[in-house]
Amino acid sequence: MKKWLWIILGFSLVITLPSIYERHSEEKSNNLYETILPYHEIAELIDGGLNKRTVFEELKNSGLTSISLEAETLKLLEQFGKVSLLNREQFLELVIASNSKIDLPKERGTYVFINEEEYFDVEPSITRIFPDIQLIEHNNHNYYFIPGNPEYIEELPLGYSSEAITEITRANFNLIPRFPENMYITNSNEFIFKQLVEIKGPLVTKLLPSGKEIVGYPDNMSKWANEFRKIGYTILSTEFNEQKGFTTYAYMMDLNVVRLHSLEMEERTESQIIDTAIRAVKERNIRALFLHLYADDSNENNFKDSTLLLSKITKSMPTQFNLGNASTFQLDNQSIWEKTFVIFGIVVFIILFAKSILDRRLGILSVGITIFLSIFYLVSGISILAKILALLVAIVTAIYASIPQVDARNMILNYVRSILLSIIGIWLLVTLLYGNEYLSHVGSGFRGVKLLYTLPILFVIFYVLTIYAKQDRYKLSKFILWLKAPVKYWHLILLGILAITGLYYISRTGNAASVSSYELFFRQKLEELLYVRPRTKEFLIGFPLFLVGIYLIQHGKKLGYILLIPGSIGWLSFVNTFTHLHIPLHISLLRSLYSLALGLVVGGVYILLYRTGIYYYSKVKRKVER
Repeated sequence: MKKWLWIILGFSLVITLPSIYERHSEEKSNNLYETILPYHEIAELIDGGLNKRTVFEELKNSGLTSISLEAETLKLLEQFGKVSLLNREQFLELVIASNSKIDLPKERGTYVFINEEEYFDVEPSITRIFPDIQLIEHNNHNYYFIPGNPEYIEELPLGYSSEAITEITRANFNLIPRFPENMYITNSNEFIFKQLVEIKGPLVTKLLPSGKEIVGYPDNMSKWANEFRKIGYTILSTEFNEQKGFTTYAYMMDLNVVRLHSLEMEERTESQIIDTAIRAVKERNIRALFLHLYADDSNENNFKDSTLLLSKITKSMPTQFNLGNASTFQLDNQSIWEKTFVIFGIVVFIILFAKSILDRRLGILSVGITIFLSIFYLVSGISILAKILALLVAIVTAIYASIPQVDARNMILNYVRSILLSIIGIWLLVTLLYGNEYLSHVGSGFRGVKLLYTLPILFVIFYVLTIYAKQDRYKLSKFILWLKAPVKYWHLILLGILAITGLYYISRTGNAASVSSYELFFRQKLEELLYVRPRTKEFLIGFPLFLVGIYLIQHGKKLGYILLIPGSIGWLSFVNTFTHLHIPLHISLLRSLYSLALGLVVGGVYILLYRTGIYYYSKVKRKVER
């Protein structure tokens, strides 16, 4: 029976091979990335005295492909000296200083004086957007009073500068309009979206949303999302920016999404910025890098340092990636046969796990739940069911690989067995969660990472306690005597090792994990040497301790079962690597192969240290006994 189940599982994996191949091919062929700078930072350099033509040419030569453009606001226009903004007190001081008398509006608001309109048509824009605007004449100058909250007034988008659009496209840069934040869009400035429709062209293909909420959230998102979909806009997704409504927009726009990573040049060293940029493109399927110009020195030095950094990023990027106009990933939908066989393979895999690890009642329950979820998912197509199945497969795979085969105590064979089981589970997980939404990291993706990091360890702990409970010397009375026994030095050493391992594991779990400067240096050197850095908790803790545990079990030492507990960290981390579905498959595979190989070597070193310690301990013990 078991033999036939393995044959059926193998057949399911073969049927789903095209899904693996297509994803790898798409990741390999989508090799264009783009670099982006904000227009207003470039304009600030030009206003500071740098030659416009020289600035654009040097940026192009340094590797800049795209320029983002924000809609003009009174705040931005003031920053560039195009307007002057005054509150009531400031305007009153101006009136008093000129010995004039004038009746000022009593309500709160902003007074606007237009210095120049060559760059942007300020007067027609503000009179169109602010219906209650009042013209005030003072000393033969026109001031415009806008009633309301000054902070809101200054941030309200007035429209995109046609002059800036012409400058950017004439210099042959891709133009990326910044999508205004939801709270600053009203009926009076909706014409901005008409501008976005009108300027769409070969050099204007992407939109970059701003703020915490996308325009239209929560009730009116379809209005503009469908319009942008019709004319072919791509929407940029900023990593680590949880913008409300973005996922809905992305699905409405047929997942026409490109991932973007924003690099803060002032907050990191040059080498850190370069490393982060390369890692984003190489390891995270990010195809757009948003940079800021340096701003802590003179205009000349800031520009020089910024172009130099741009050049270093493009020259350091792996050769398989090229500068260009980044495009979204395009994975074809799985055939119904592939999807069915993925589900079928999952059911068979859970059955095999249940027969090998679980007791009869728990096995029937787990298989029943799997079959129910599988049928419901195939019939309904509800994506959350696929994610629940994926989480189940991930947890089961980590447990299955962490528990050695009792009747095959050979260390290497058990290591190979666990590797193969992990690969099977990962294969099923990757082919189940297949598509652009996972590759582009749209929505929630794989959920349940914390469960994956805890349940396998808890299960292995329970398994080890069961093993020890079967021994007569570990009955309750013996356990009480054991608690009263004197503590030896090796006990303290073992507890210390386990405590350090536990603290390290906890500190390294999650995105906010703390990393020392020494470890950062070590990790960087590993990455430079190996192209992709293996996970330290796999090759220094999980895999080596698993091997040591098997070795001790093989030599009749029950202590080996305890080492299976930290050893499970390696297998759950191995599986977790592939649950990051936005990371290229070949990167995850290469990282895991390094971890497995180094884990085998480090495990051998640990075993050698153990044998050496036992040898000298026995030698010293014999001398003492004499």
